[in-house]
Amino acid sequence: MERVKEMDSSAFLETINILLLEDNAADVELLSALMLESDLDCTIAVVDTYEAFFSTLNTQPIDIVLADYSLPTFDGLSAIGFVEDGFPDIPCIVVSGVLGEDLAVEALKGGAADYVLKDNLARLVPAVKRALREQRERKALLQATADLQESEIRFRTSVETMADCFIILSSVRDSEGFIQDFTVSYLNAAACKALSVSQEKQLGKSVYTVIPAFKATAREDSEGLEDLDLFLVFCGVIETGYPFTGELFVNSCQSSEQPVVVAIQIVKLDNQLVVTWRDITQKKQDERRYLQLLAAAESACNQLERANQFKDNLLGSLSNELRSPLSTIMGWLEISSDCLDDKALVARAIQTSYRNAEVLDQLIEDLLDVSRMPHSGFQCRLEPLSIDSLVCLVLEVVDAIAPAARNKDIEIVLPEVVADDVEDSLLGDASRLKQVFRNLLSNALKFTPAGGRITISFERLSDSIVVLVQDTGIGIASEEIPHLFERFWQGEHTLSTASVHSAYAGLGLGLSIVRHIVLAHGGQVSADSAGPGQGSSFRVELPLASQKLLSNTAPSKASSTPILATDALKGCRVLIVEDYPDGLEVYTSMLEAYGATVVGTRSADAALENFQAFQPHVLVSDLVLPGKSGYELIREIRALPANAGGSVPAIALTALSEPPYRTRALLAGFQQHIAKPIELEEMVAVVSNLYRSTSE
Repeated sequence: MERVKEMDSSAFLETINILLLEDNAADVELLSALMLESDLDCTIAVVDTYEAFFSTLNTQPIDIVLADYSLPTFDGLSAIGFVEDGFPDIPCIVVSGVLGEDLAVEALKGGAADYVLKDNLARLVPAVKRALREQRERKALLQATADLQESEIRFRTSVETMADCFIILSSVRDSEGFIQDFTVSYLNAAACKALSVSQEKQLGKSVYTVIPAFKATAREDSEGLEDLDLFLVFCGVIETGYPFTGELFVNSCQSSEQPVVVAIQIVKLDNQLVVTWRDITQKKQDERRYLQLLAAAESACNQLERANQFKDNLLGSLSNELRSPLSTIMGWLEISSDCLDDKALVARAIQTSYRNAEVLDQLIEDLLDVSRMPHSGFQCRLEPLSIDSLVCLVLEVVDAIAPAARNKDIEIVLPEVVADDVEDSLLGDASRLKQVFRNLLSNALKFTPAGGRITISFERLSDSIVVLVQDTGIGIASEEIPHLFERFWQGEHTLSTASVHSAYAGLGLGLSIVRHIVLAHGGQVSADSAGPGQGSSFRVELPLASQKLLSNTAPSKASSTPILATDALKGCRVLIVEDYPDGLEVYTSMLEAYGATVVGTRSADAALENFQAFQPHVLVSDLVLPGKSGYELIREIRALPANAGGSVPAIALTALSEPPYRTRALLAGFQQHIAKPIELEEMVAVVSNLYRSTSE
């Protein structure tokens, strides 16, 4: 009681306005004294008629009504009813000297907060306090309820108008408490729009029925895409309470060609999950393009820097390559001019000067050849050339470099029999082919140390002749081999400052010219090496005349895109859903022309009727159809078990080409979104790719 008393005295600090309905002056005085002497700060307005009672309630602030049960012209029950109807927040207490049990019950039913007998007025002050306290609690409860309702309205309005997709999932547990599934309890307008569904029809369904694409998700890490089981993520959040935030690659059947990227957030709410996501596919594509542009810009800057460095180094190397033989020529001419009577010296000077002049001539010719290559000014005059003639011109090149090989103590090894079939010929330019083998043998001689060996061999194939040049030189690093035939490439010595004075100086033109000449003959050239210090081998393969003539009959086909075989879709069953009759006919004809078995329907319902009996390998459907849409069609199919066709590859073929429609199609369960119009080869290729992917 003491605790209640303390609570009561501290609960009513403001003035309490009491309306007393009493016609007995003595009772008015007694009741007023009791209330004024209590620990309540109160004012009392006394009335004894209906008119005064009504007027006071309407004109003065009243906190509680104390009403006598019986008055000459007005009774307490009527007063309580009047207050209950017009002022429901004001509590009423009946104070009477002749109130029986039945009347007390009637008063309480009529809305009285309590009743006090006049022969027990000690209950009056506690009754007033309790009535006021209950009235305040009711008011607080009503306010809290109103605030809650307002909060719920604000929340629902915010959720329904937000741009992000919002969905609430409820866990479904078995008898042992293990989670078996998650069902949709709520989804907002944005989610309905993104998923192309209506809210009412999705409530209570499995999340994987509403969003089939959630069956296969992946997360990007430093090594690429890693599969992520979203069901385990849901279970982890609801069991631990830890939220999940990330970017997921979403696609119903793990198609990597057209993924949808969503930024998703999953949090626990009681025994439910709140899942929000937004489509960031375009953002990721923009980021990727930005990085590509940034990389391209950095590459361009690096290329510009390398180009400037290349220009400086090229001028240095070219100066060295020109000045070295020029200096030799000028030196020998000066020496011989002073010793004209010494015939041996003069002959040596002439021979050495001629050899260096040939070096200069070849260097200039190489520069001219390289300058002609990009502009188609480089020509080869192809004439019949026997294999024996090819061998002879290779031997001529060997004879030309033999003195330099002897000076470096390098052995040149030739096969005993170099040709055994003089009837076969190739179409070739003898001078250009001699240039090929001169460059190859000169390179072998340059990069082979003293005491090494160069081996030349020939191999006759069914429709070509192969010439192989091998050396025991410094070898080639594996990462440099793909660049060998590029202009000005010299491996680690590529036009570097060090290379100008190194033993392997040069401009790096020879192998690029070799490649260009061999390709002009319809042949192939390749290089191989076991690595640095392991020597190198260069293989030149030239086609015989019969192959060359055949290839010249259709020169354009070599570079054209391969044509699909006419039976590319043989054995493939395709179900097409297209409501436009002419479109259905042309798509059917397209696929049947390549061997497919096609069933065409003009509505989703007709497609579902044919689906089980036909069992298609690939489904091609428009999105806008009469009755059920293409989205609804694929959802119903994805709800089927896999052995009933639920995982059939599906193509959305539609005029709705914008990115949002593509996202909706992929989220609904399609693997491909193809915009109309579509060409025949593209149509066949897409269907063929999906058919093969499921057949493998």
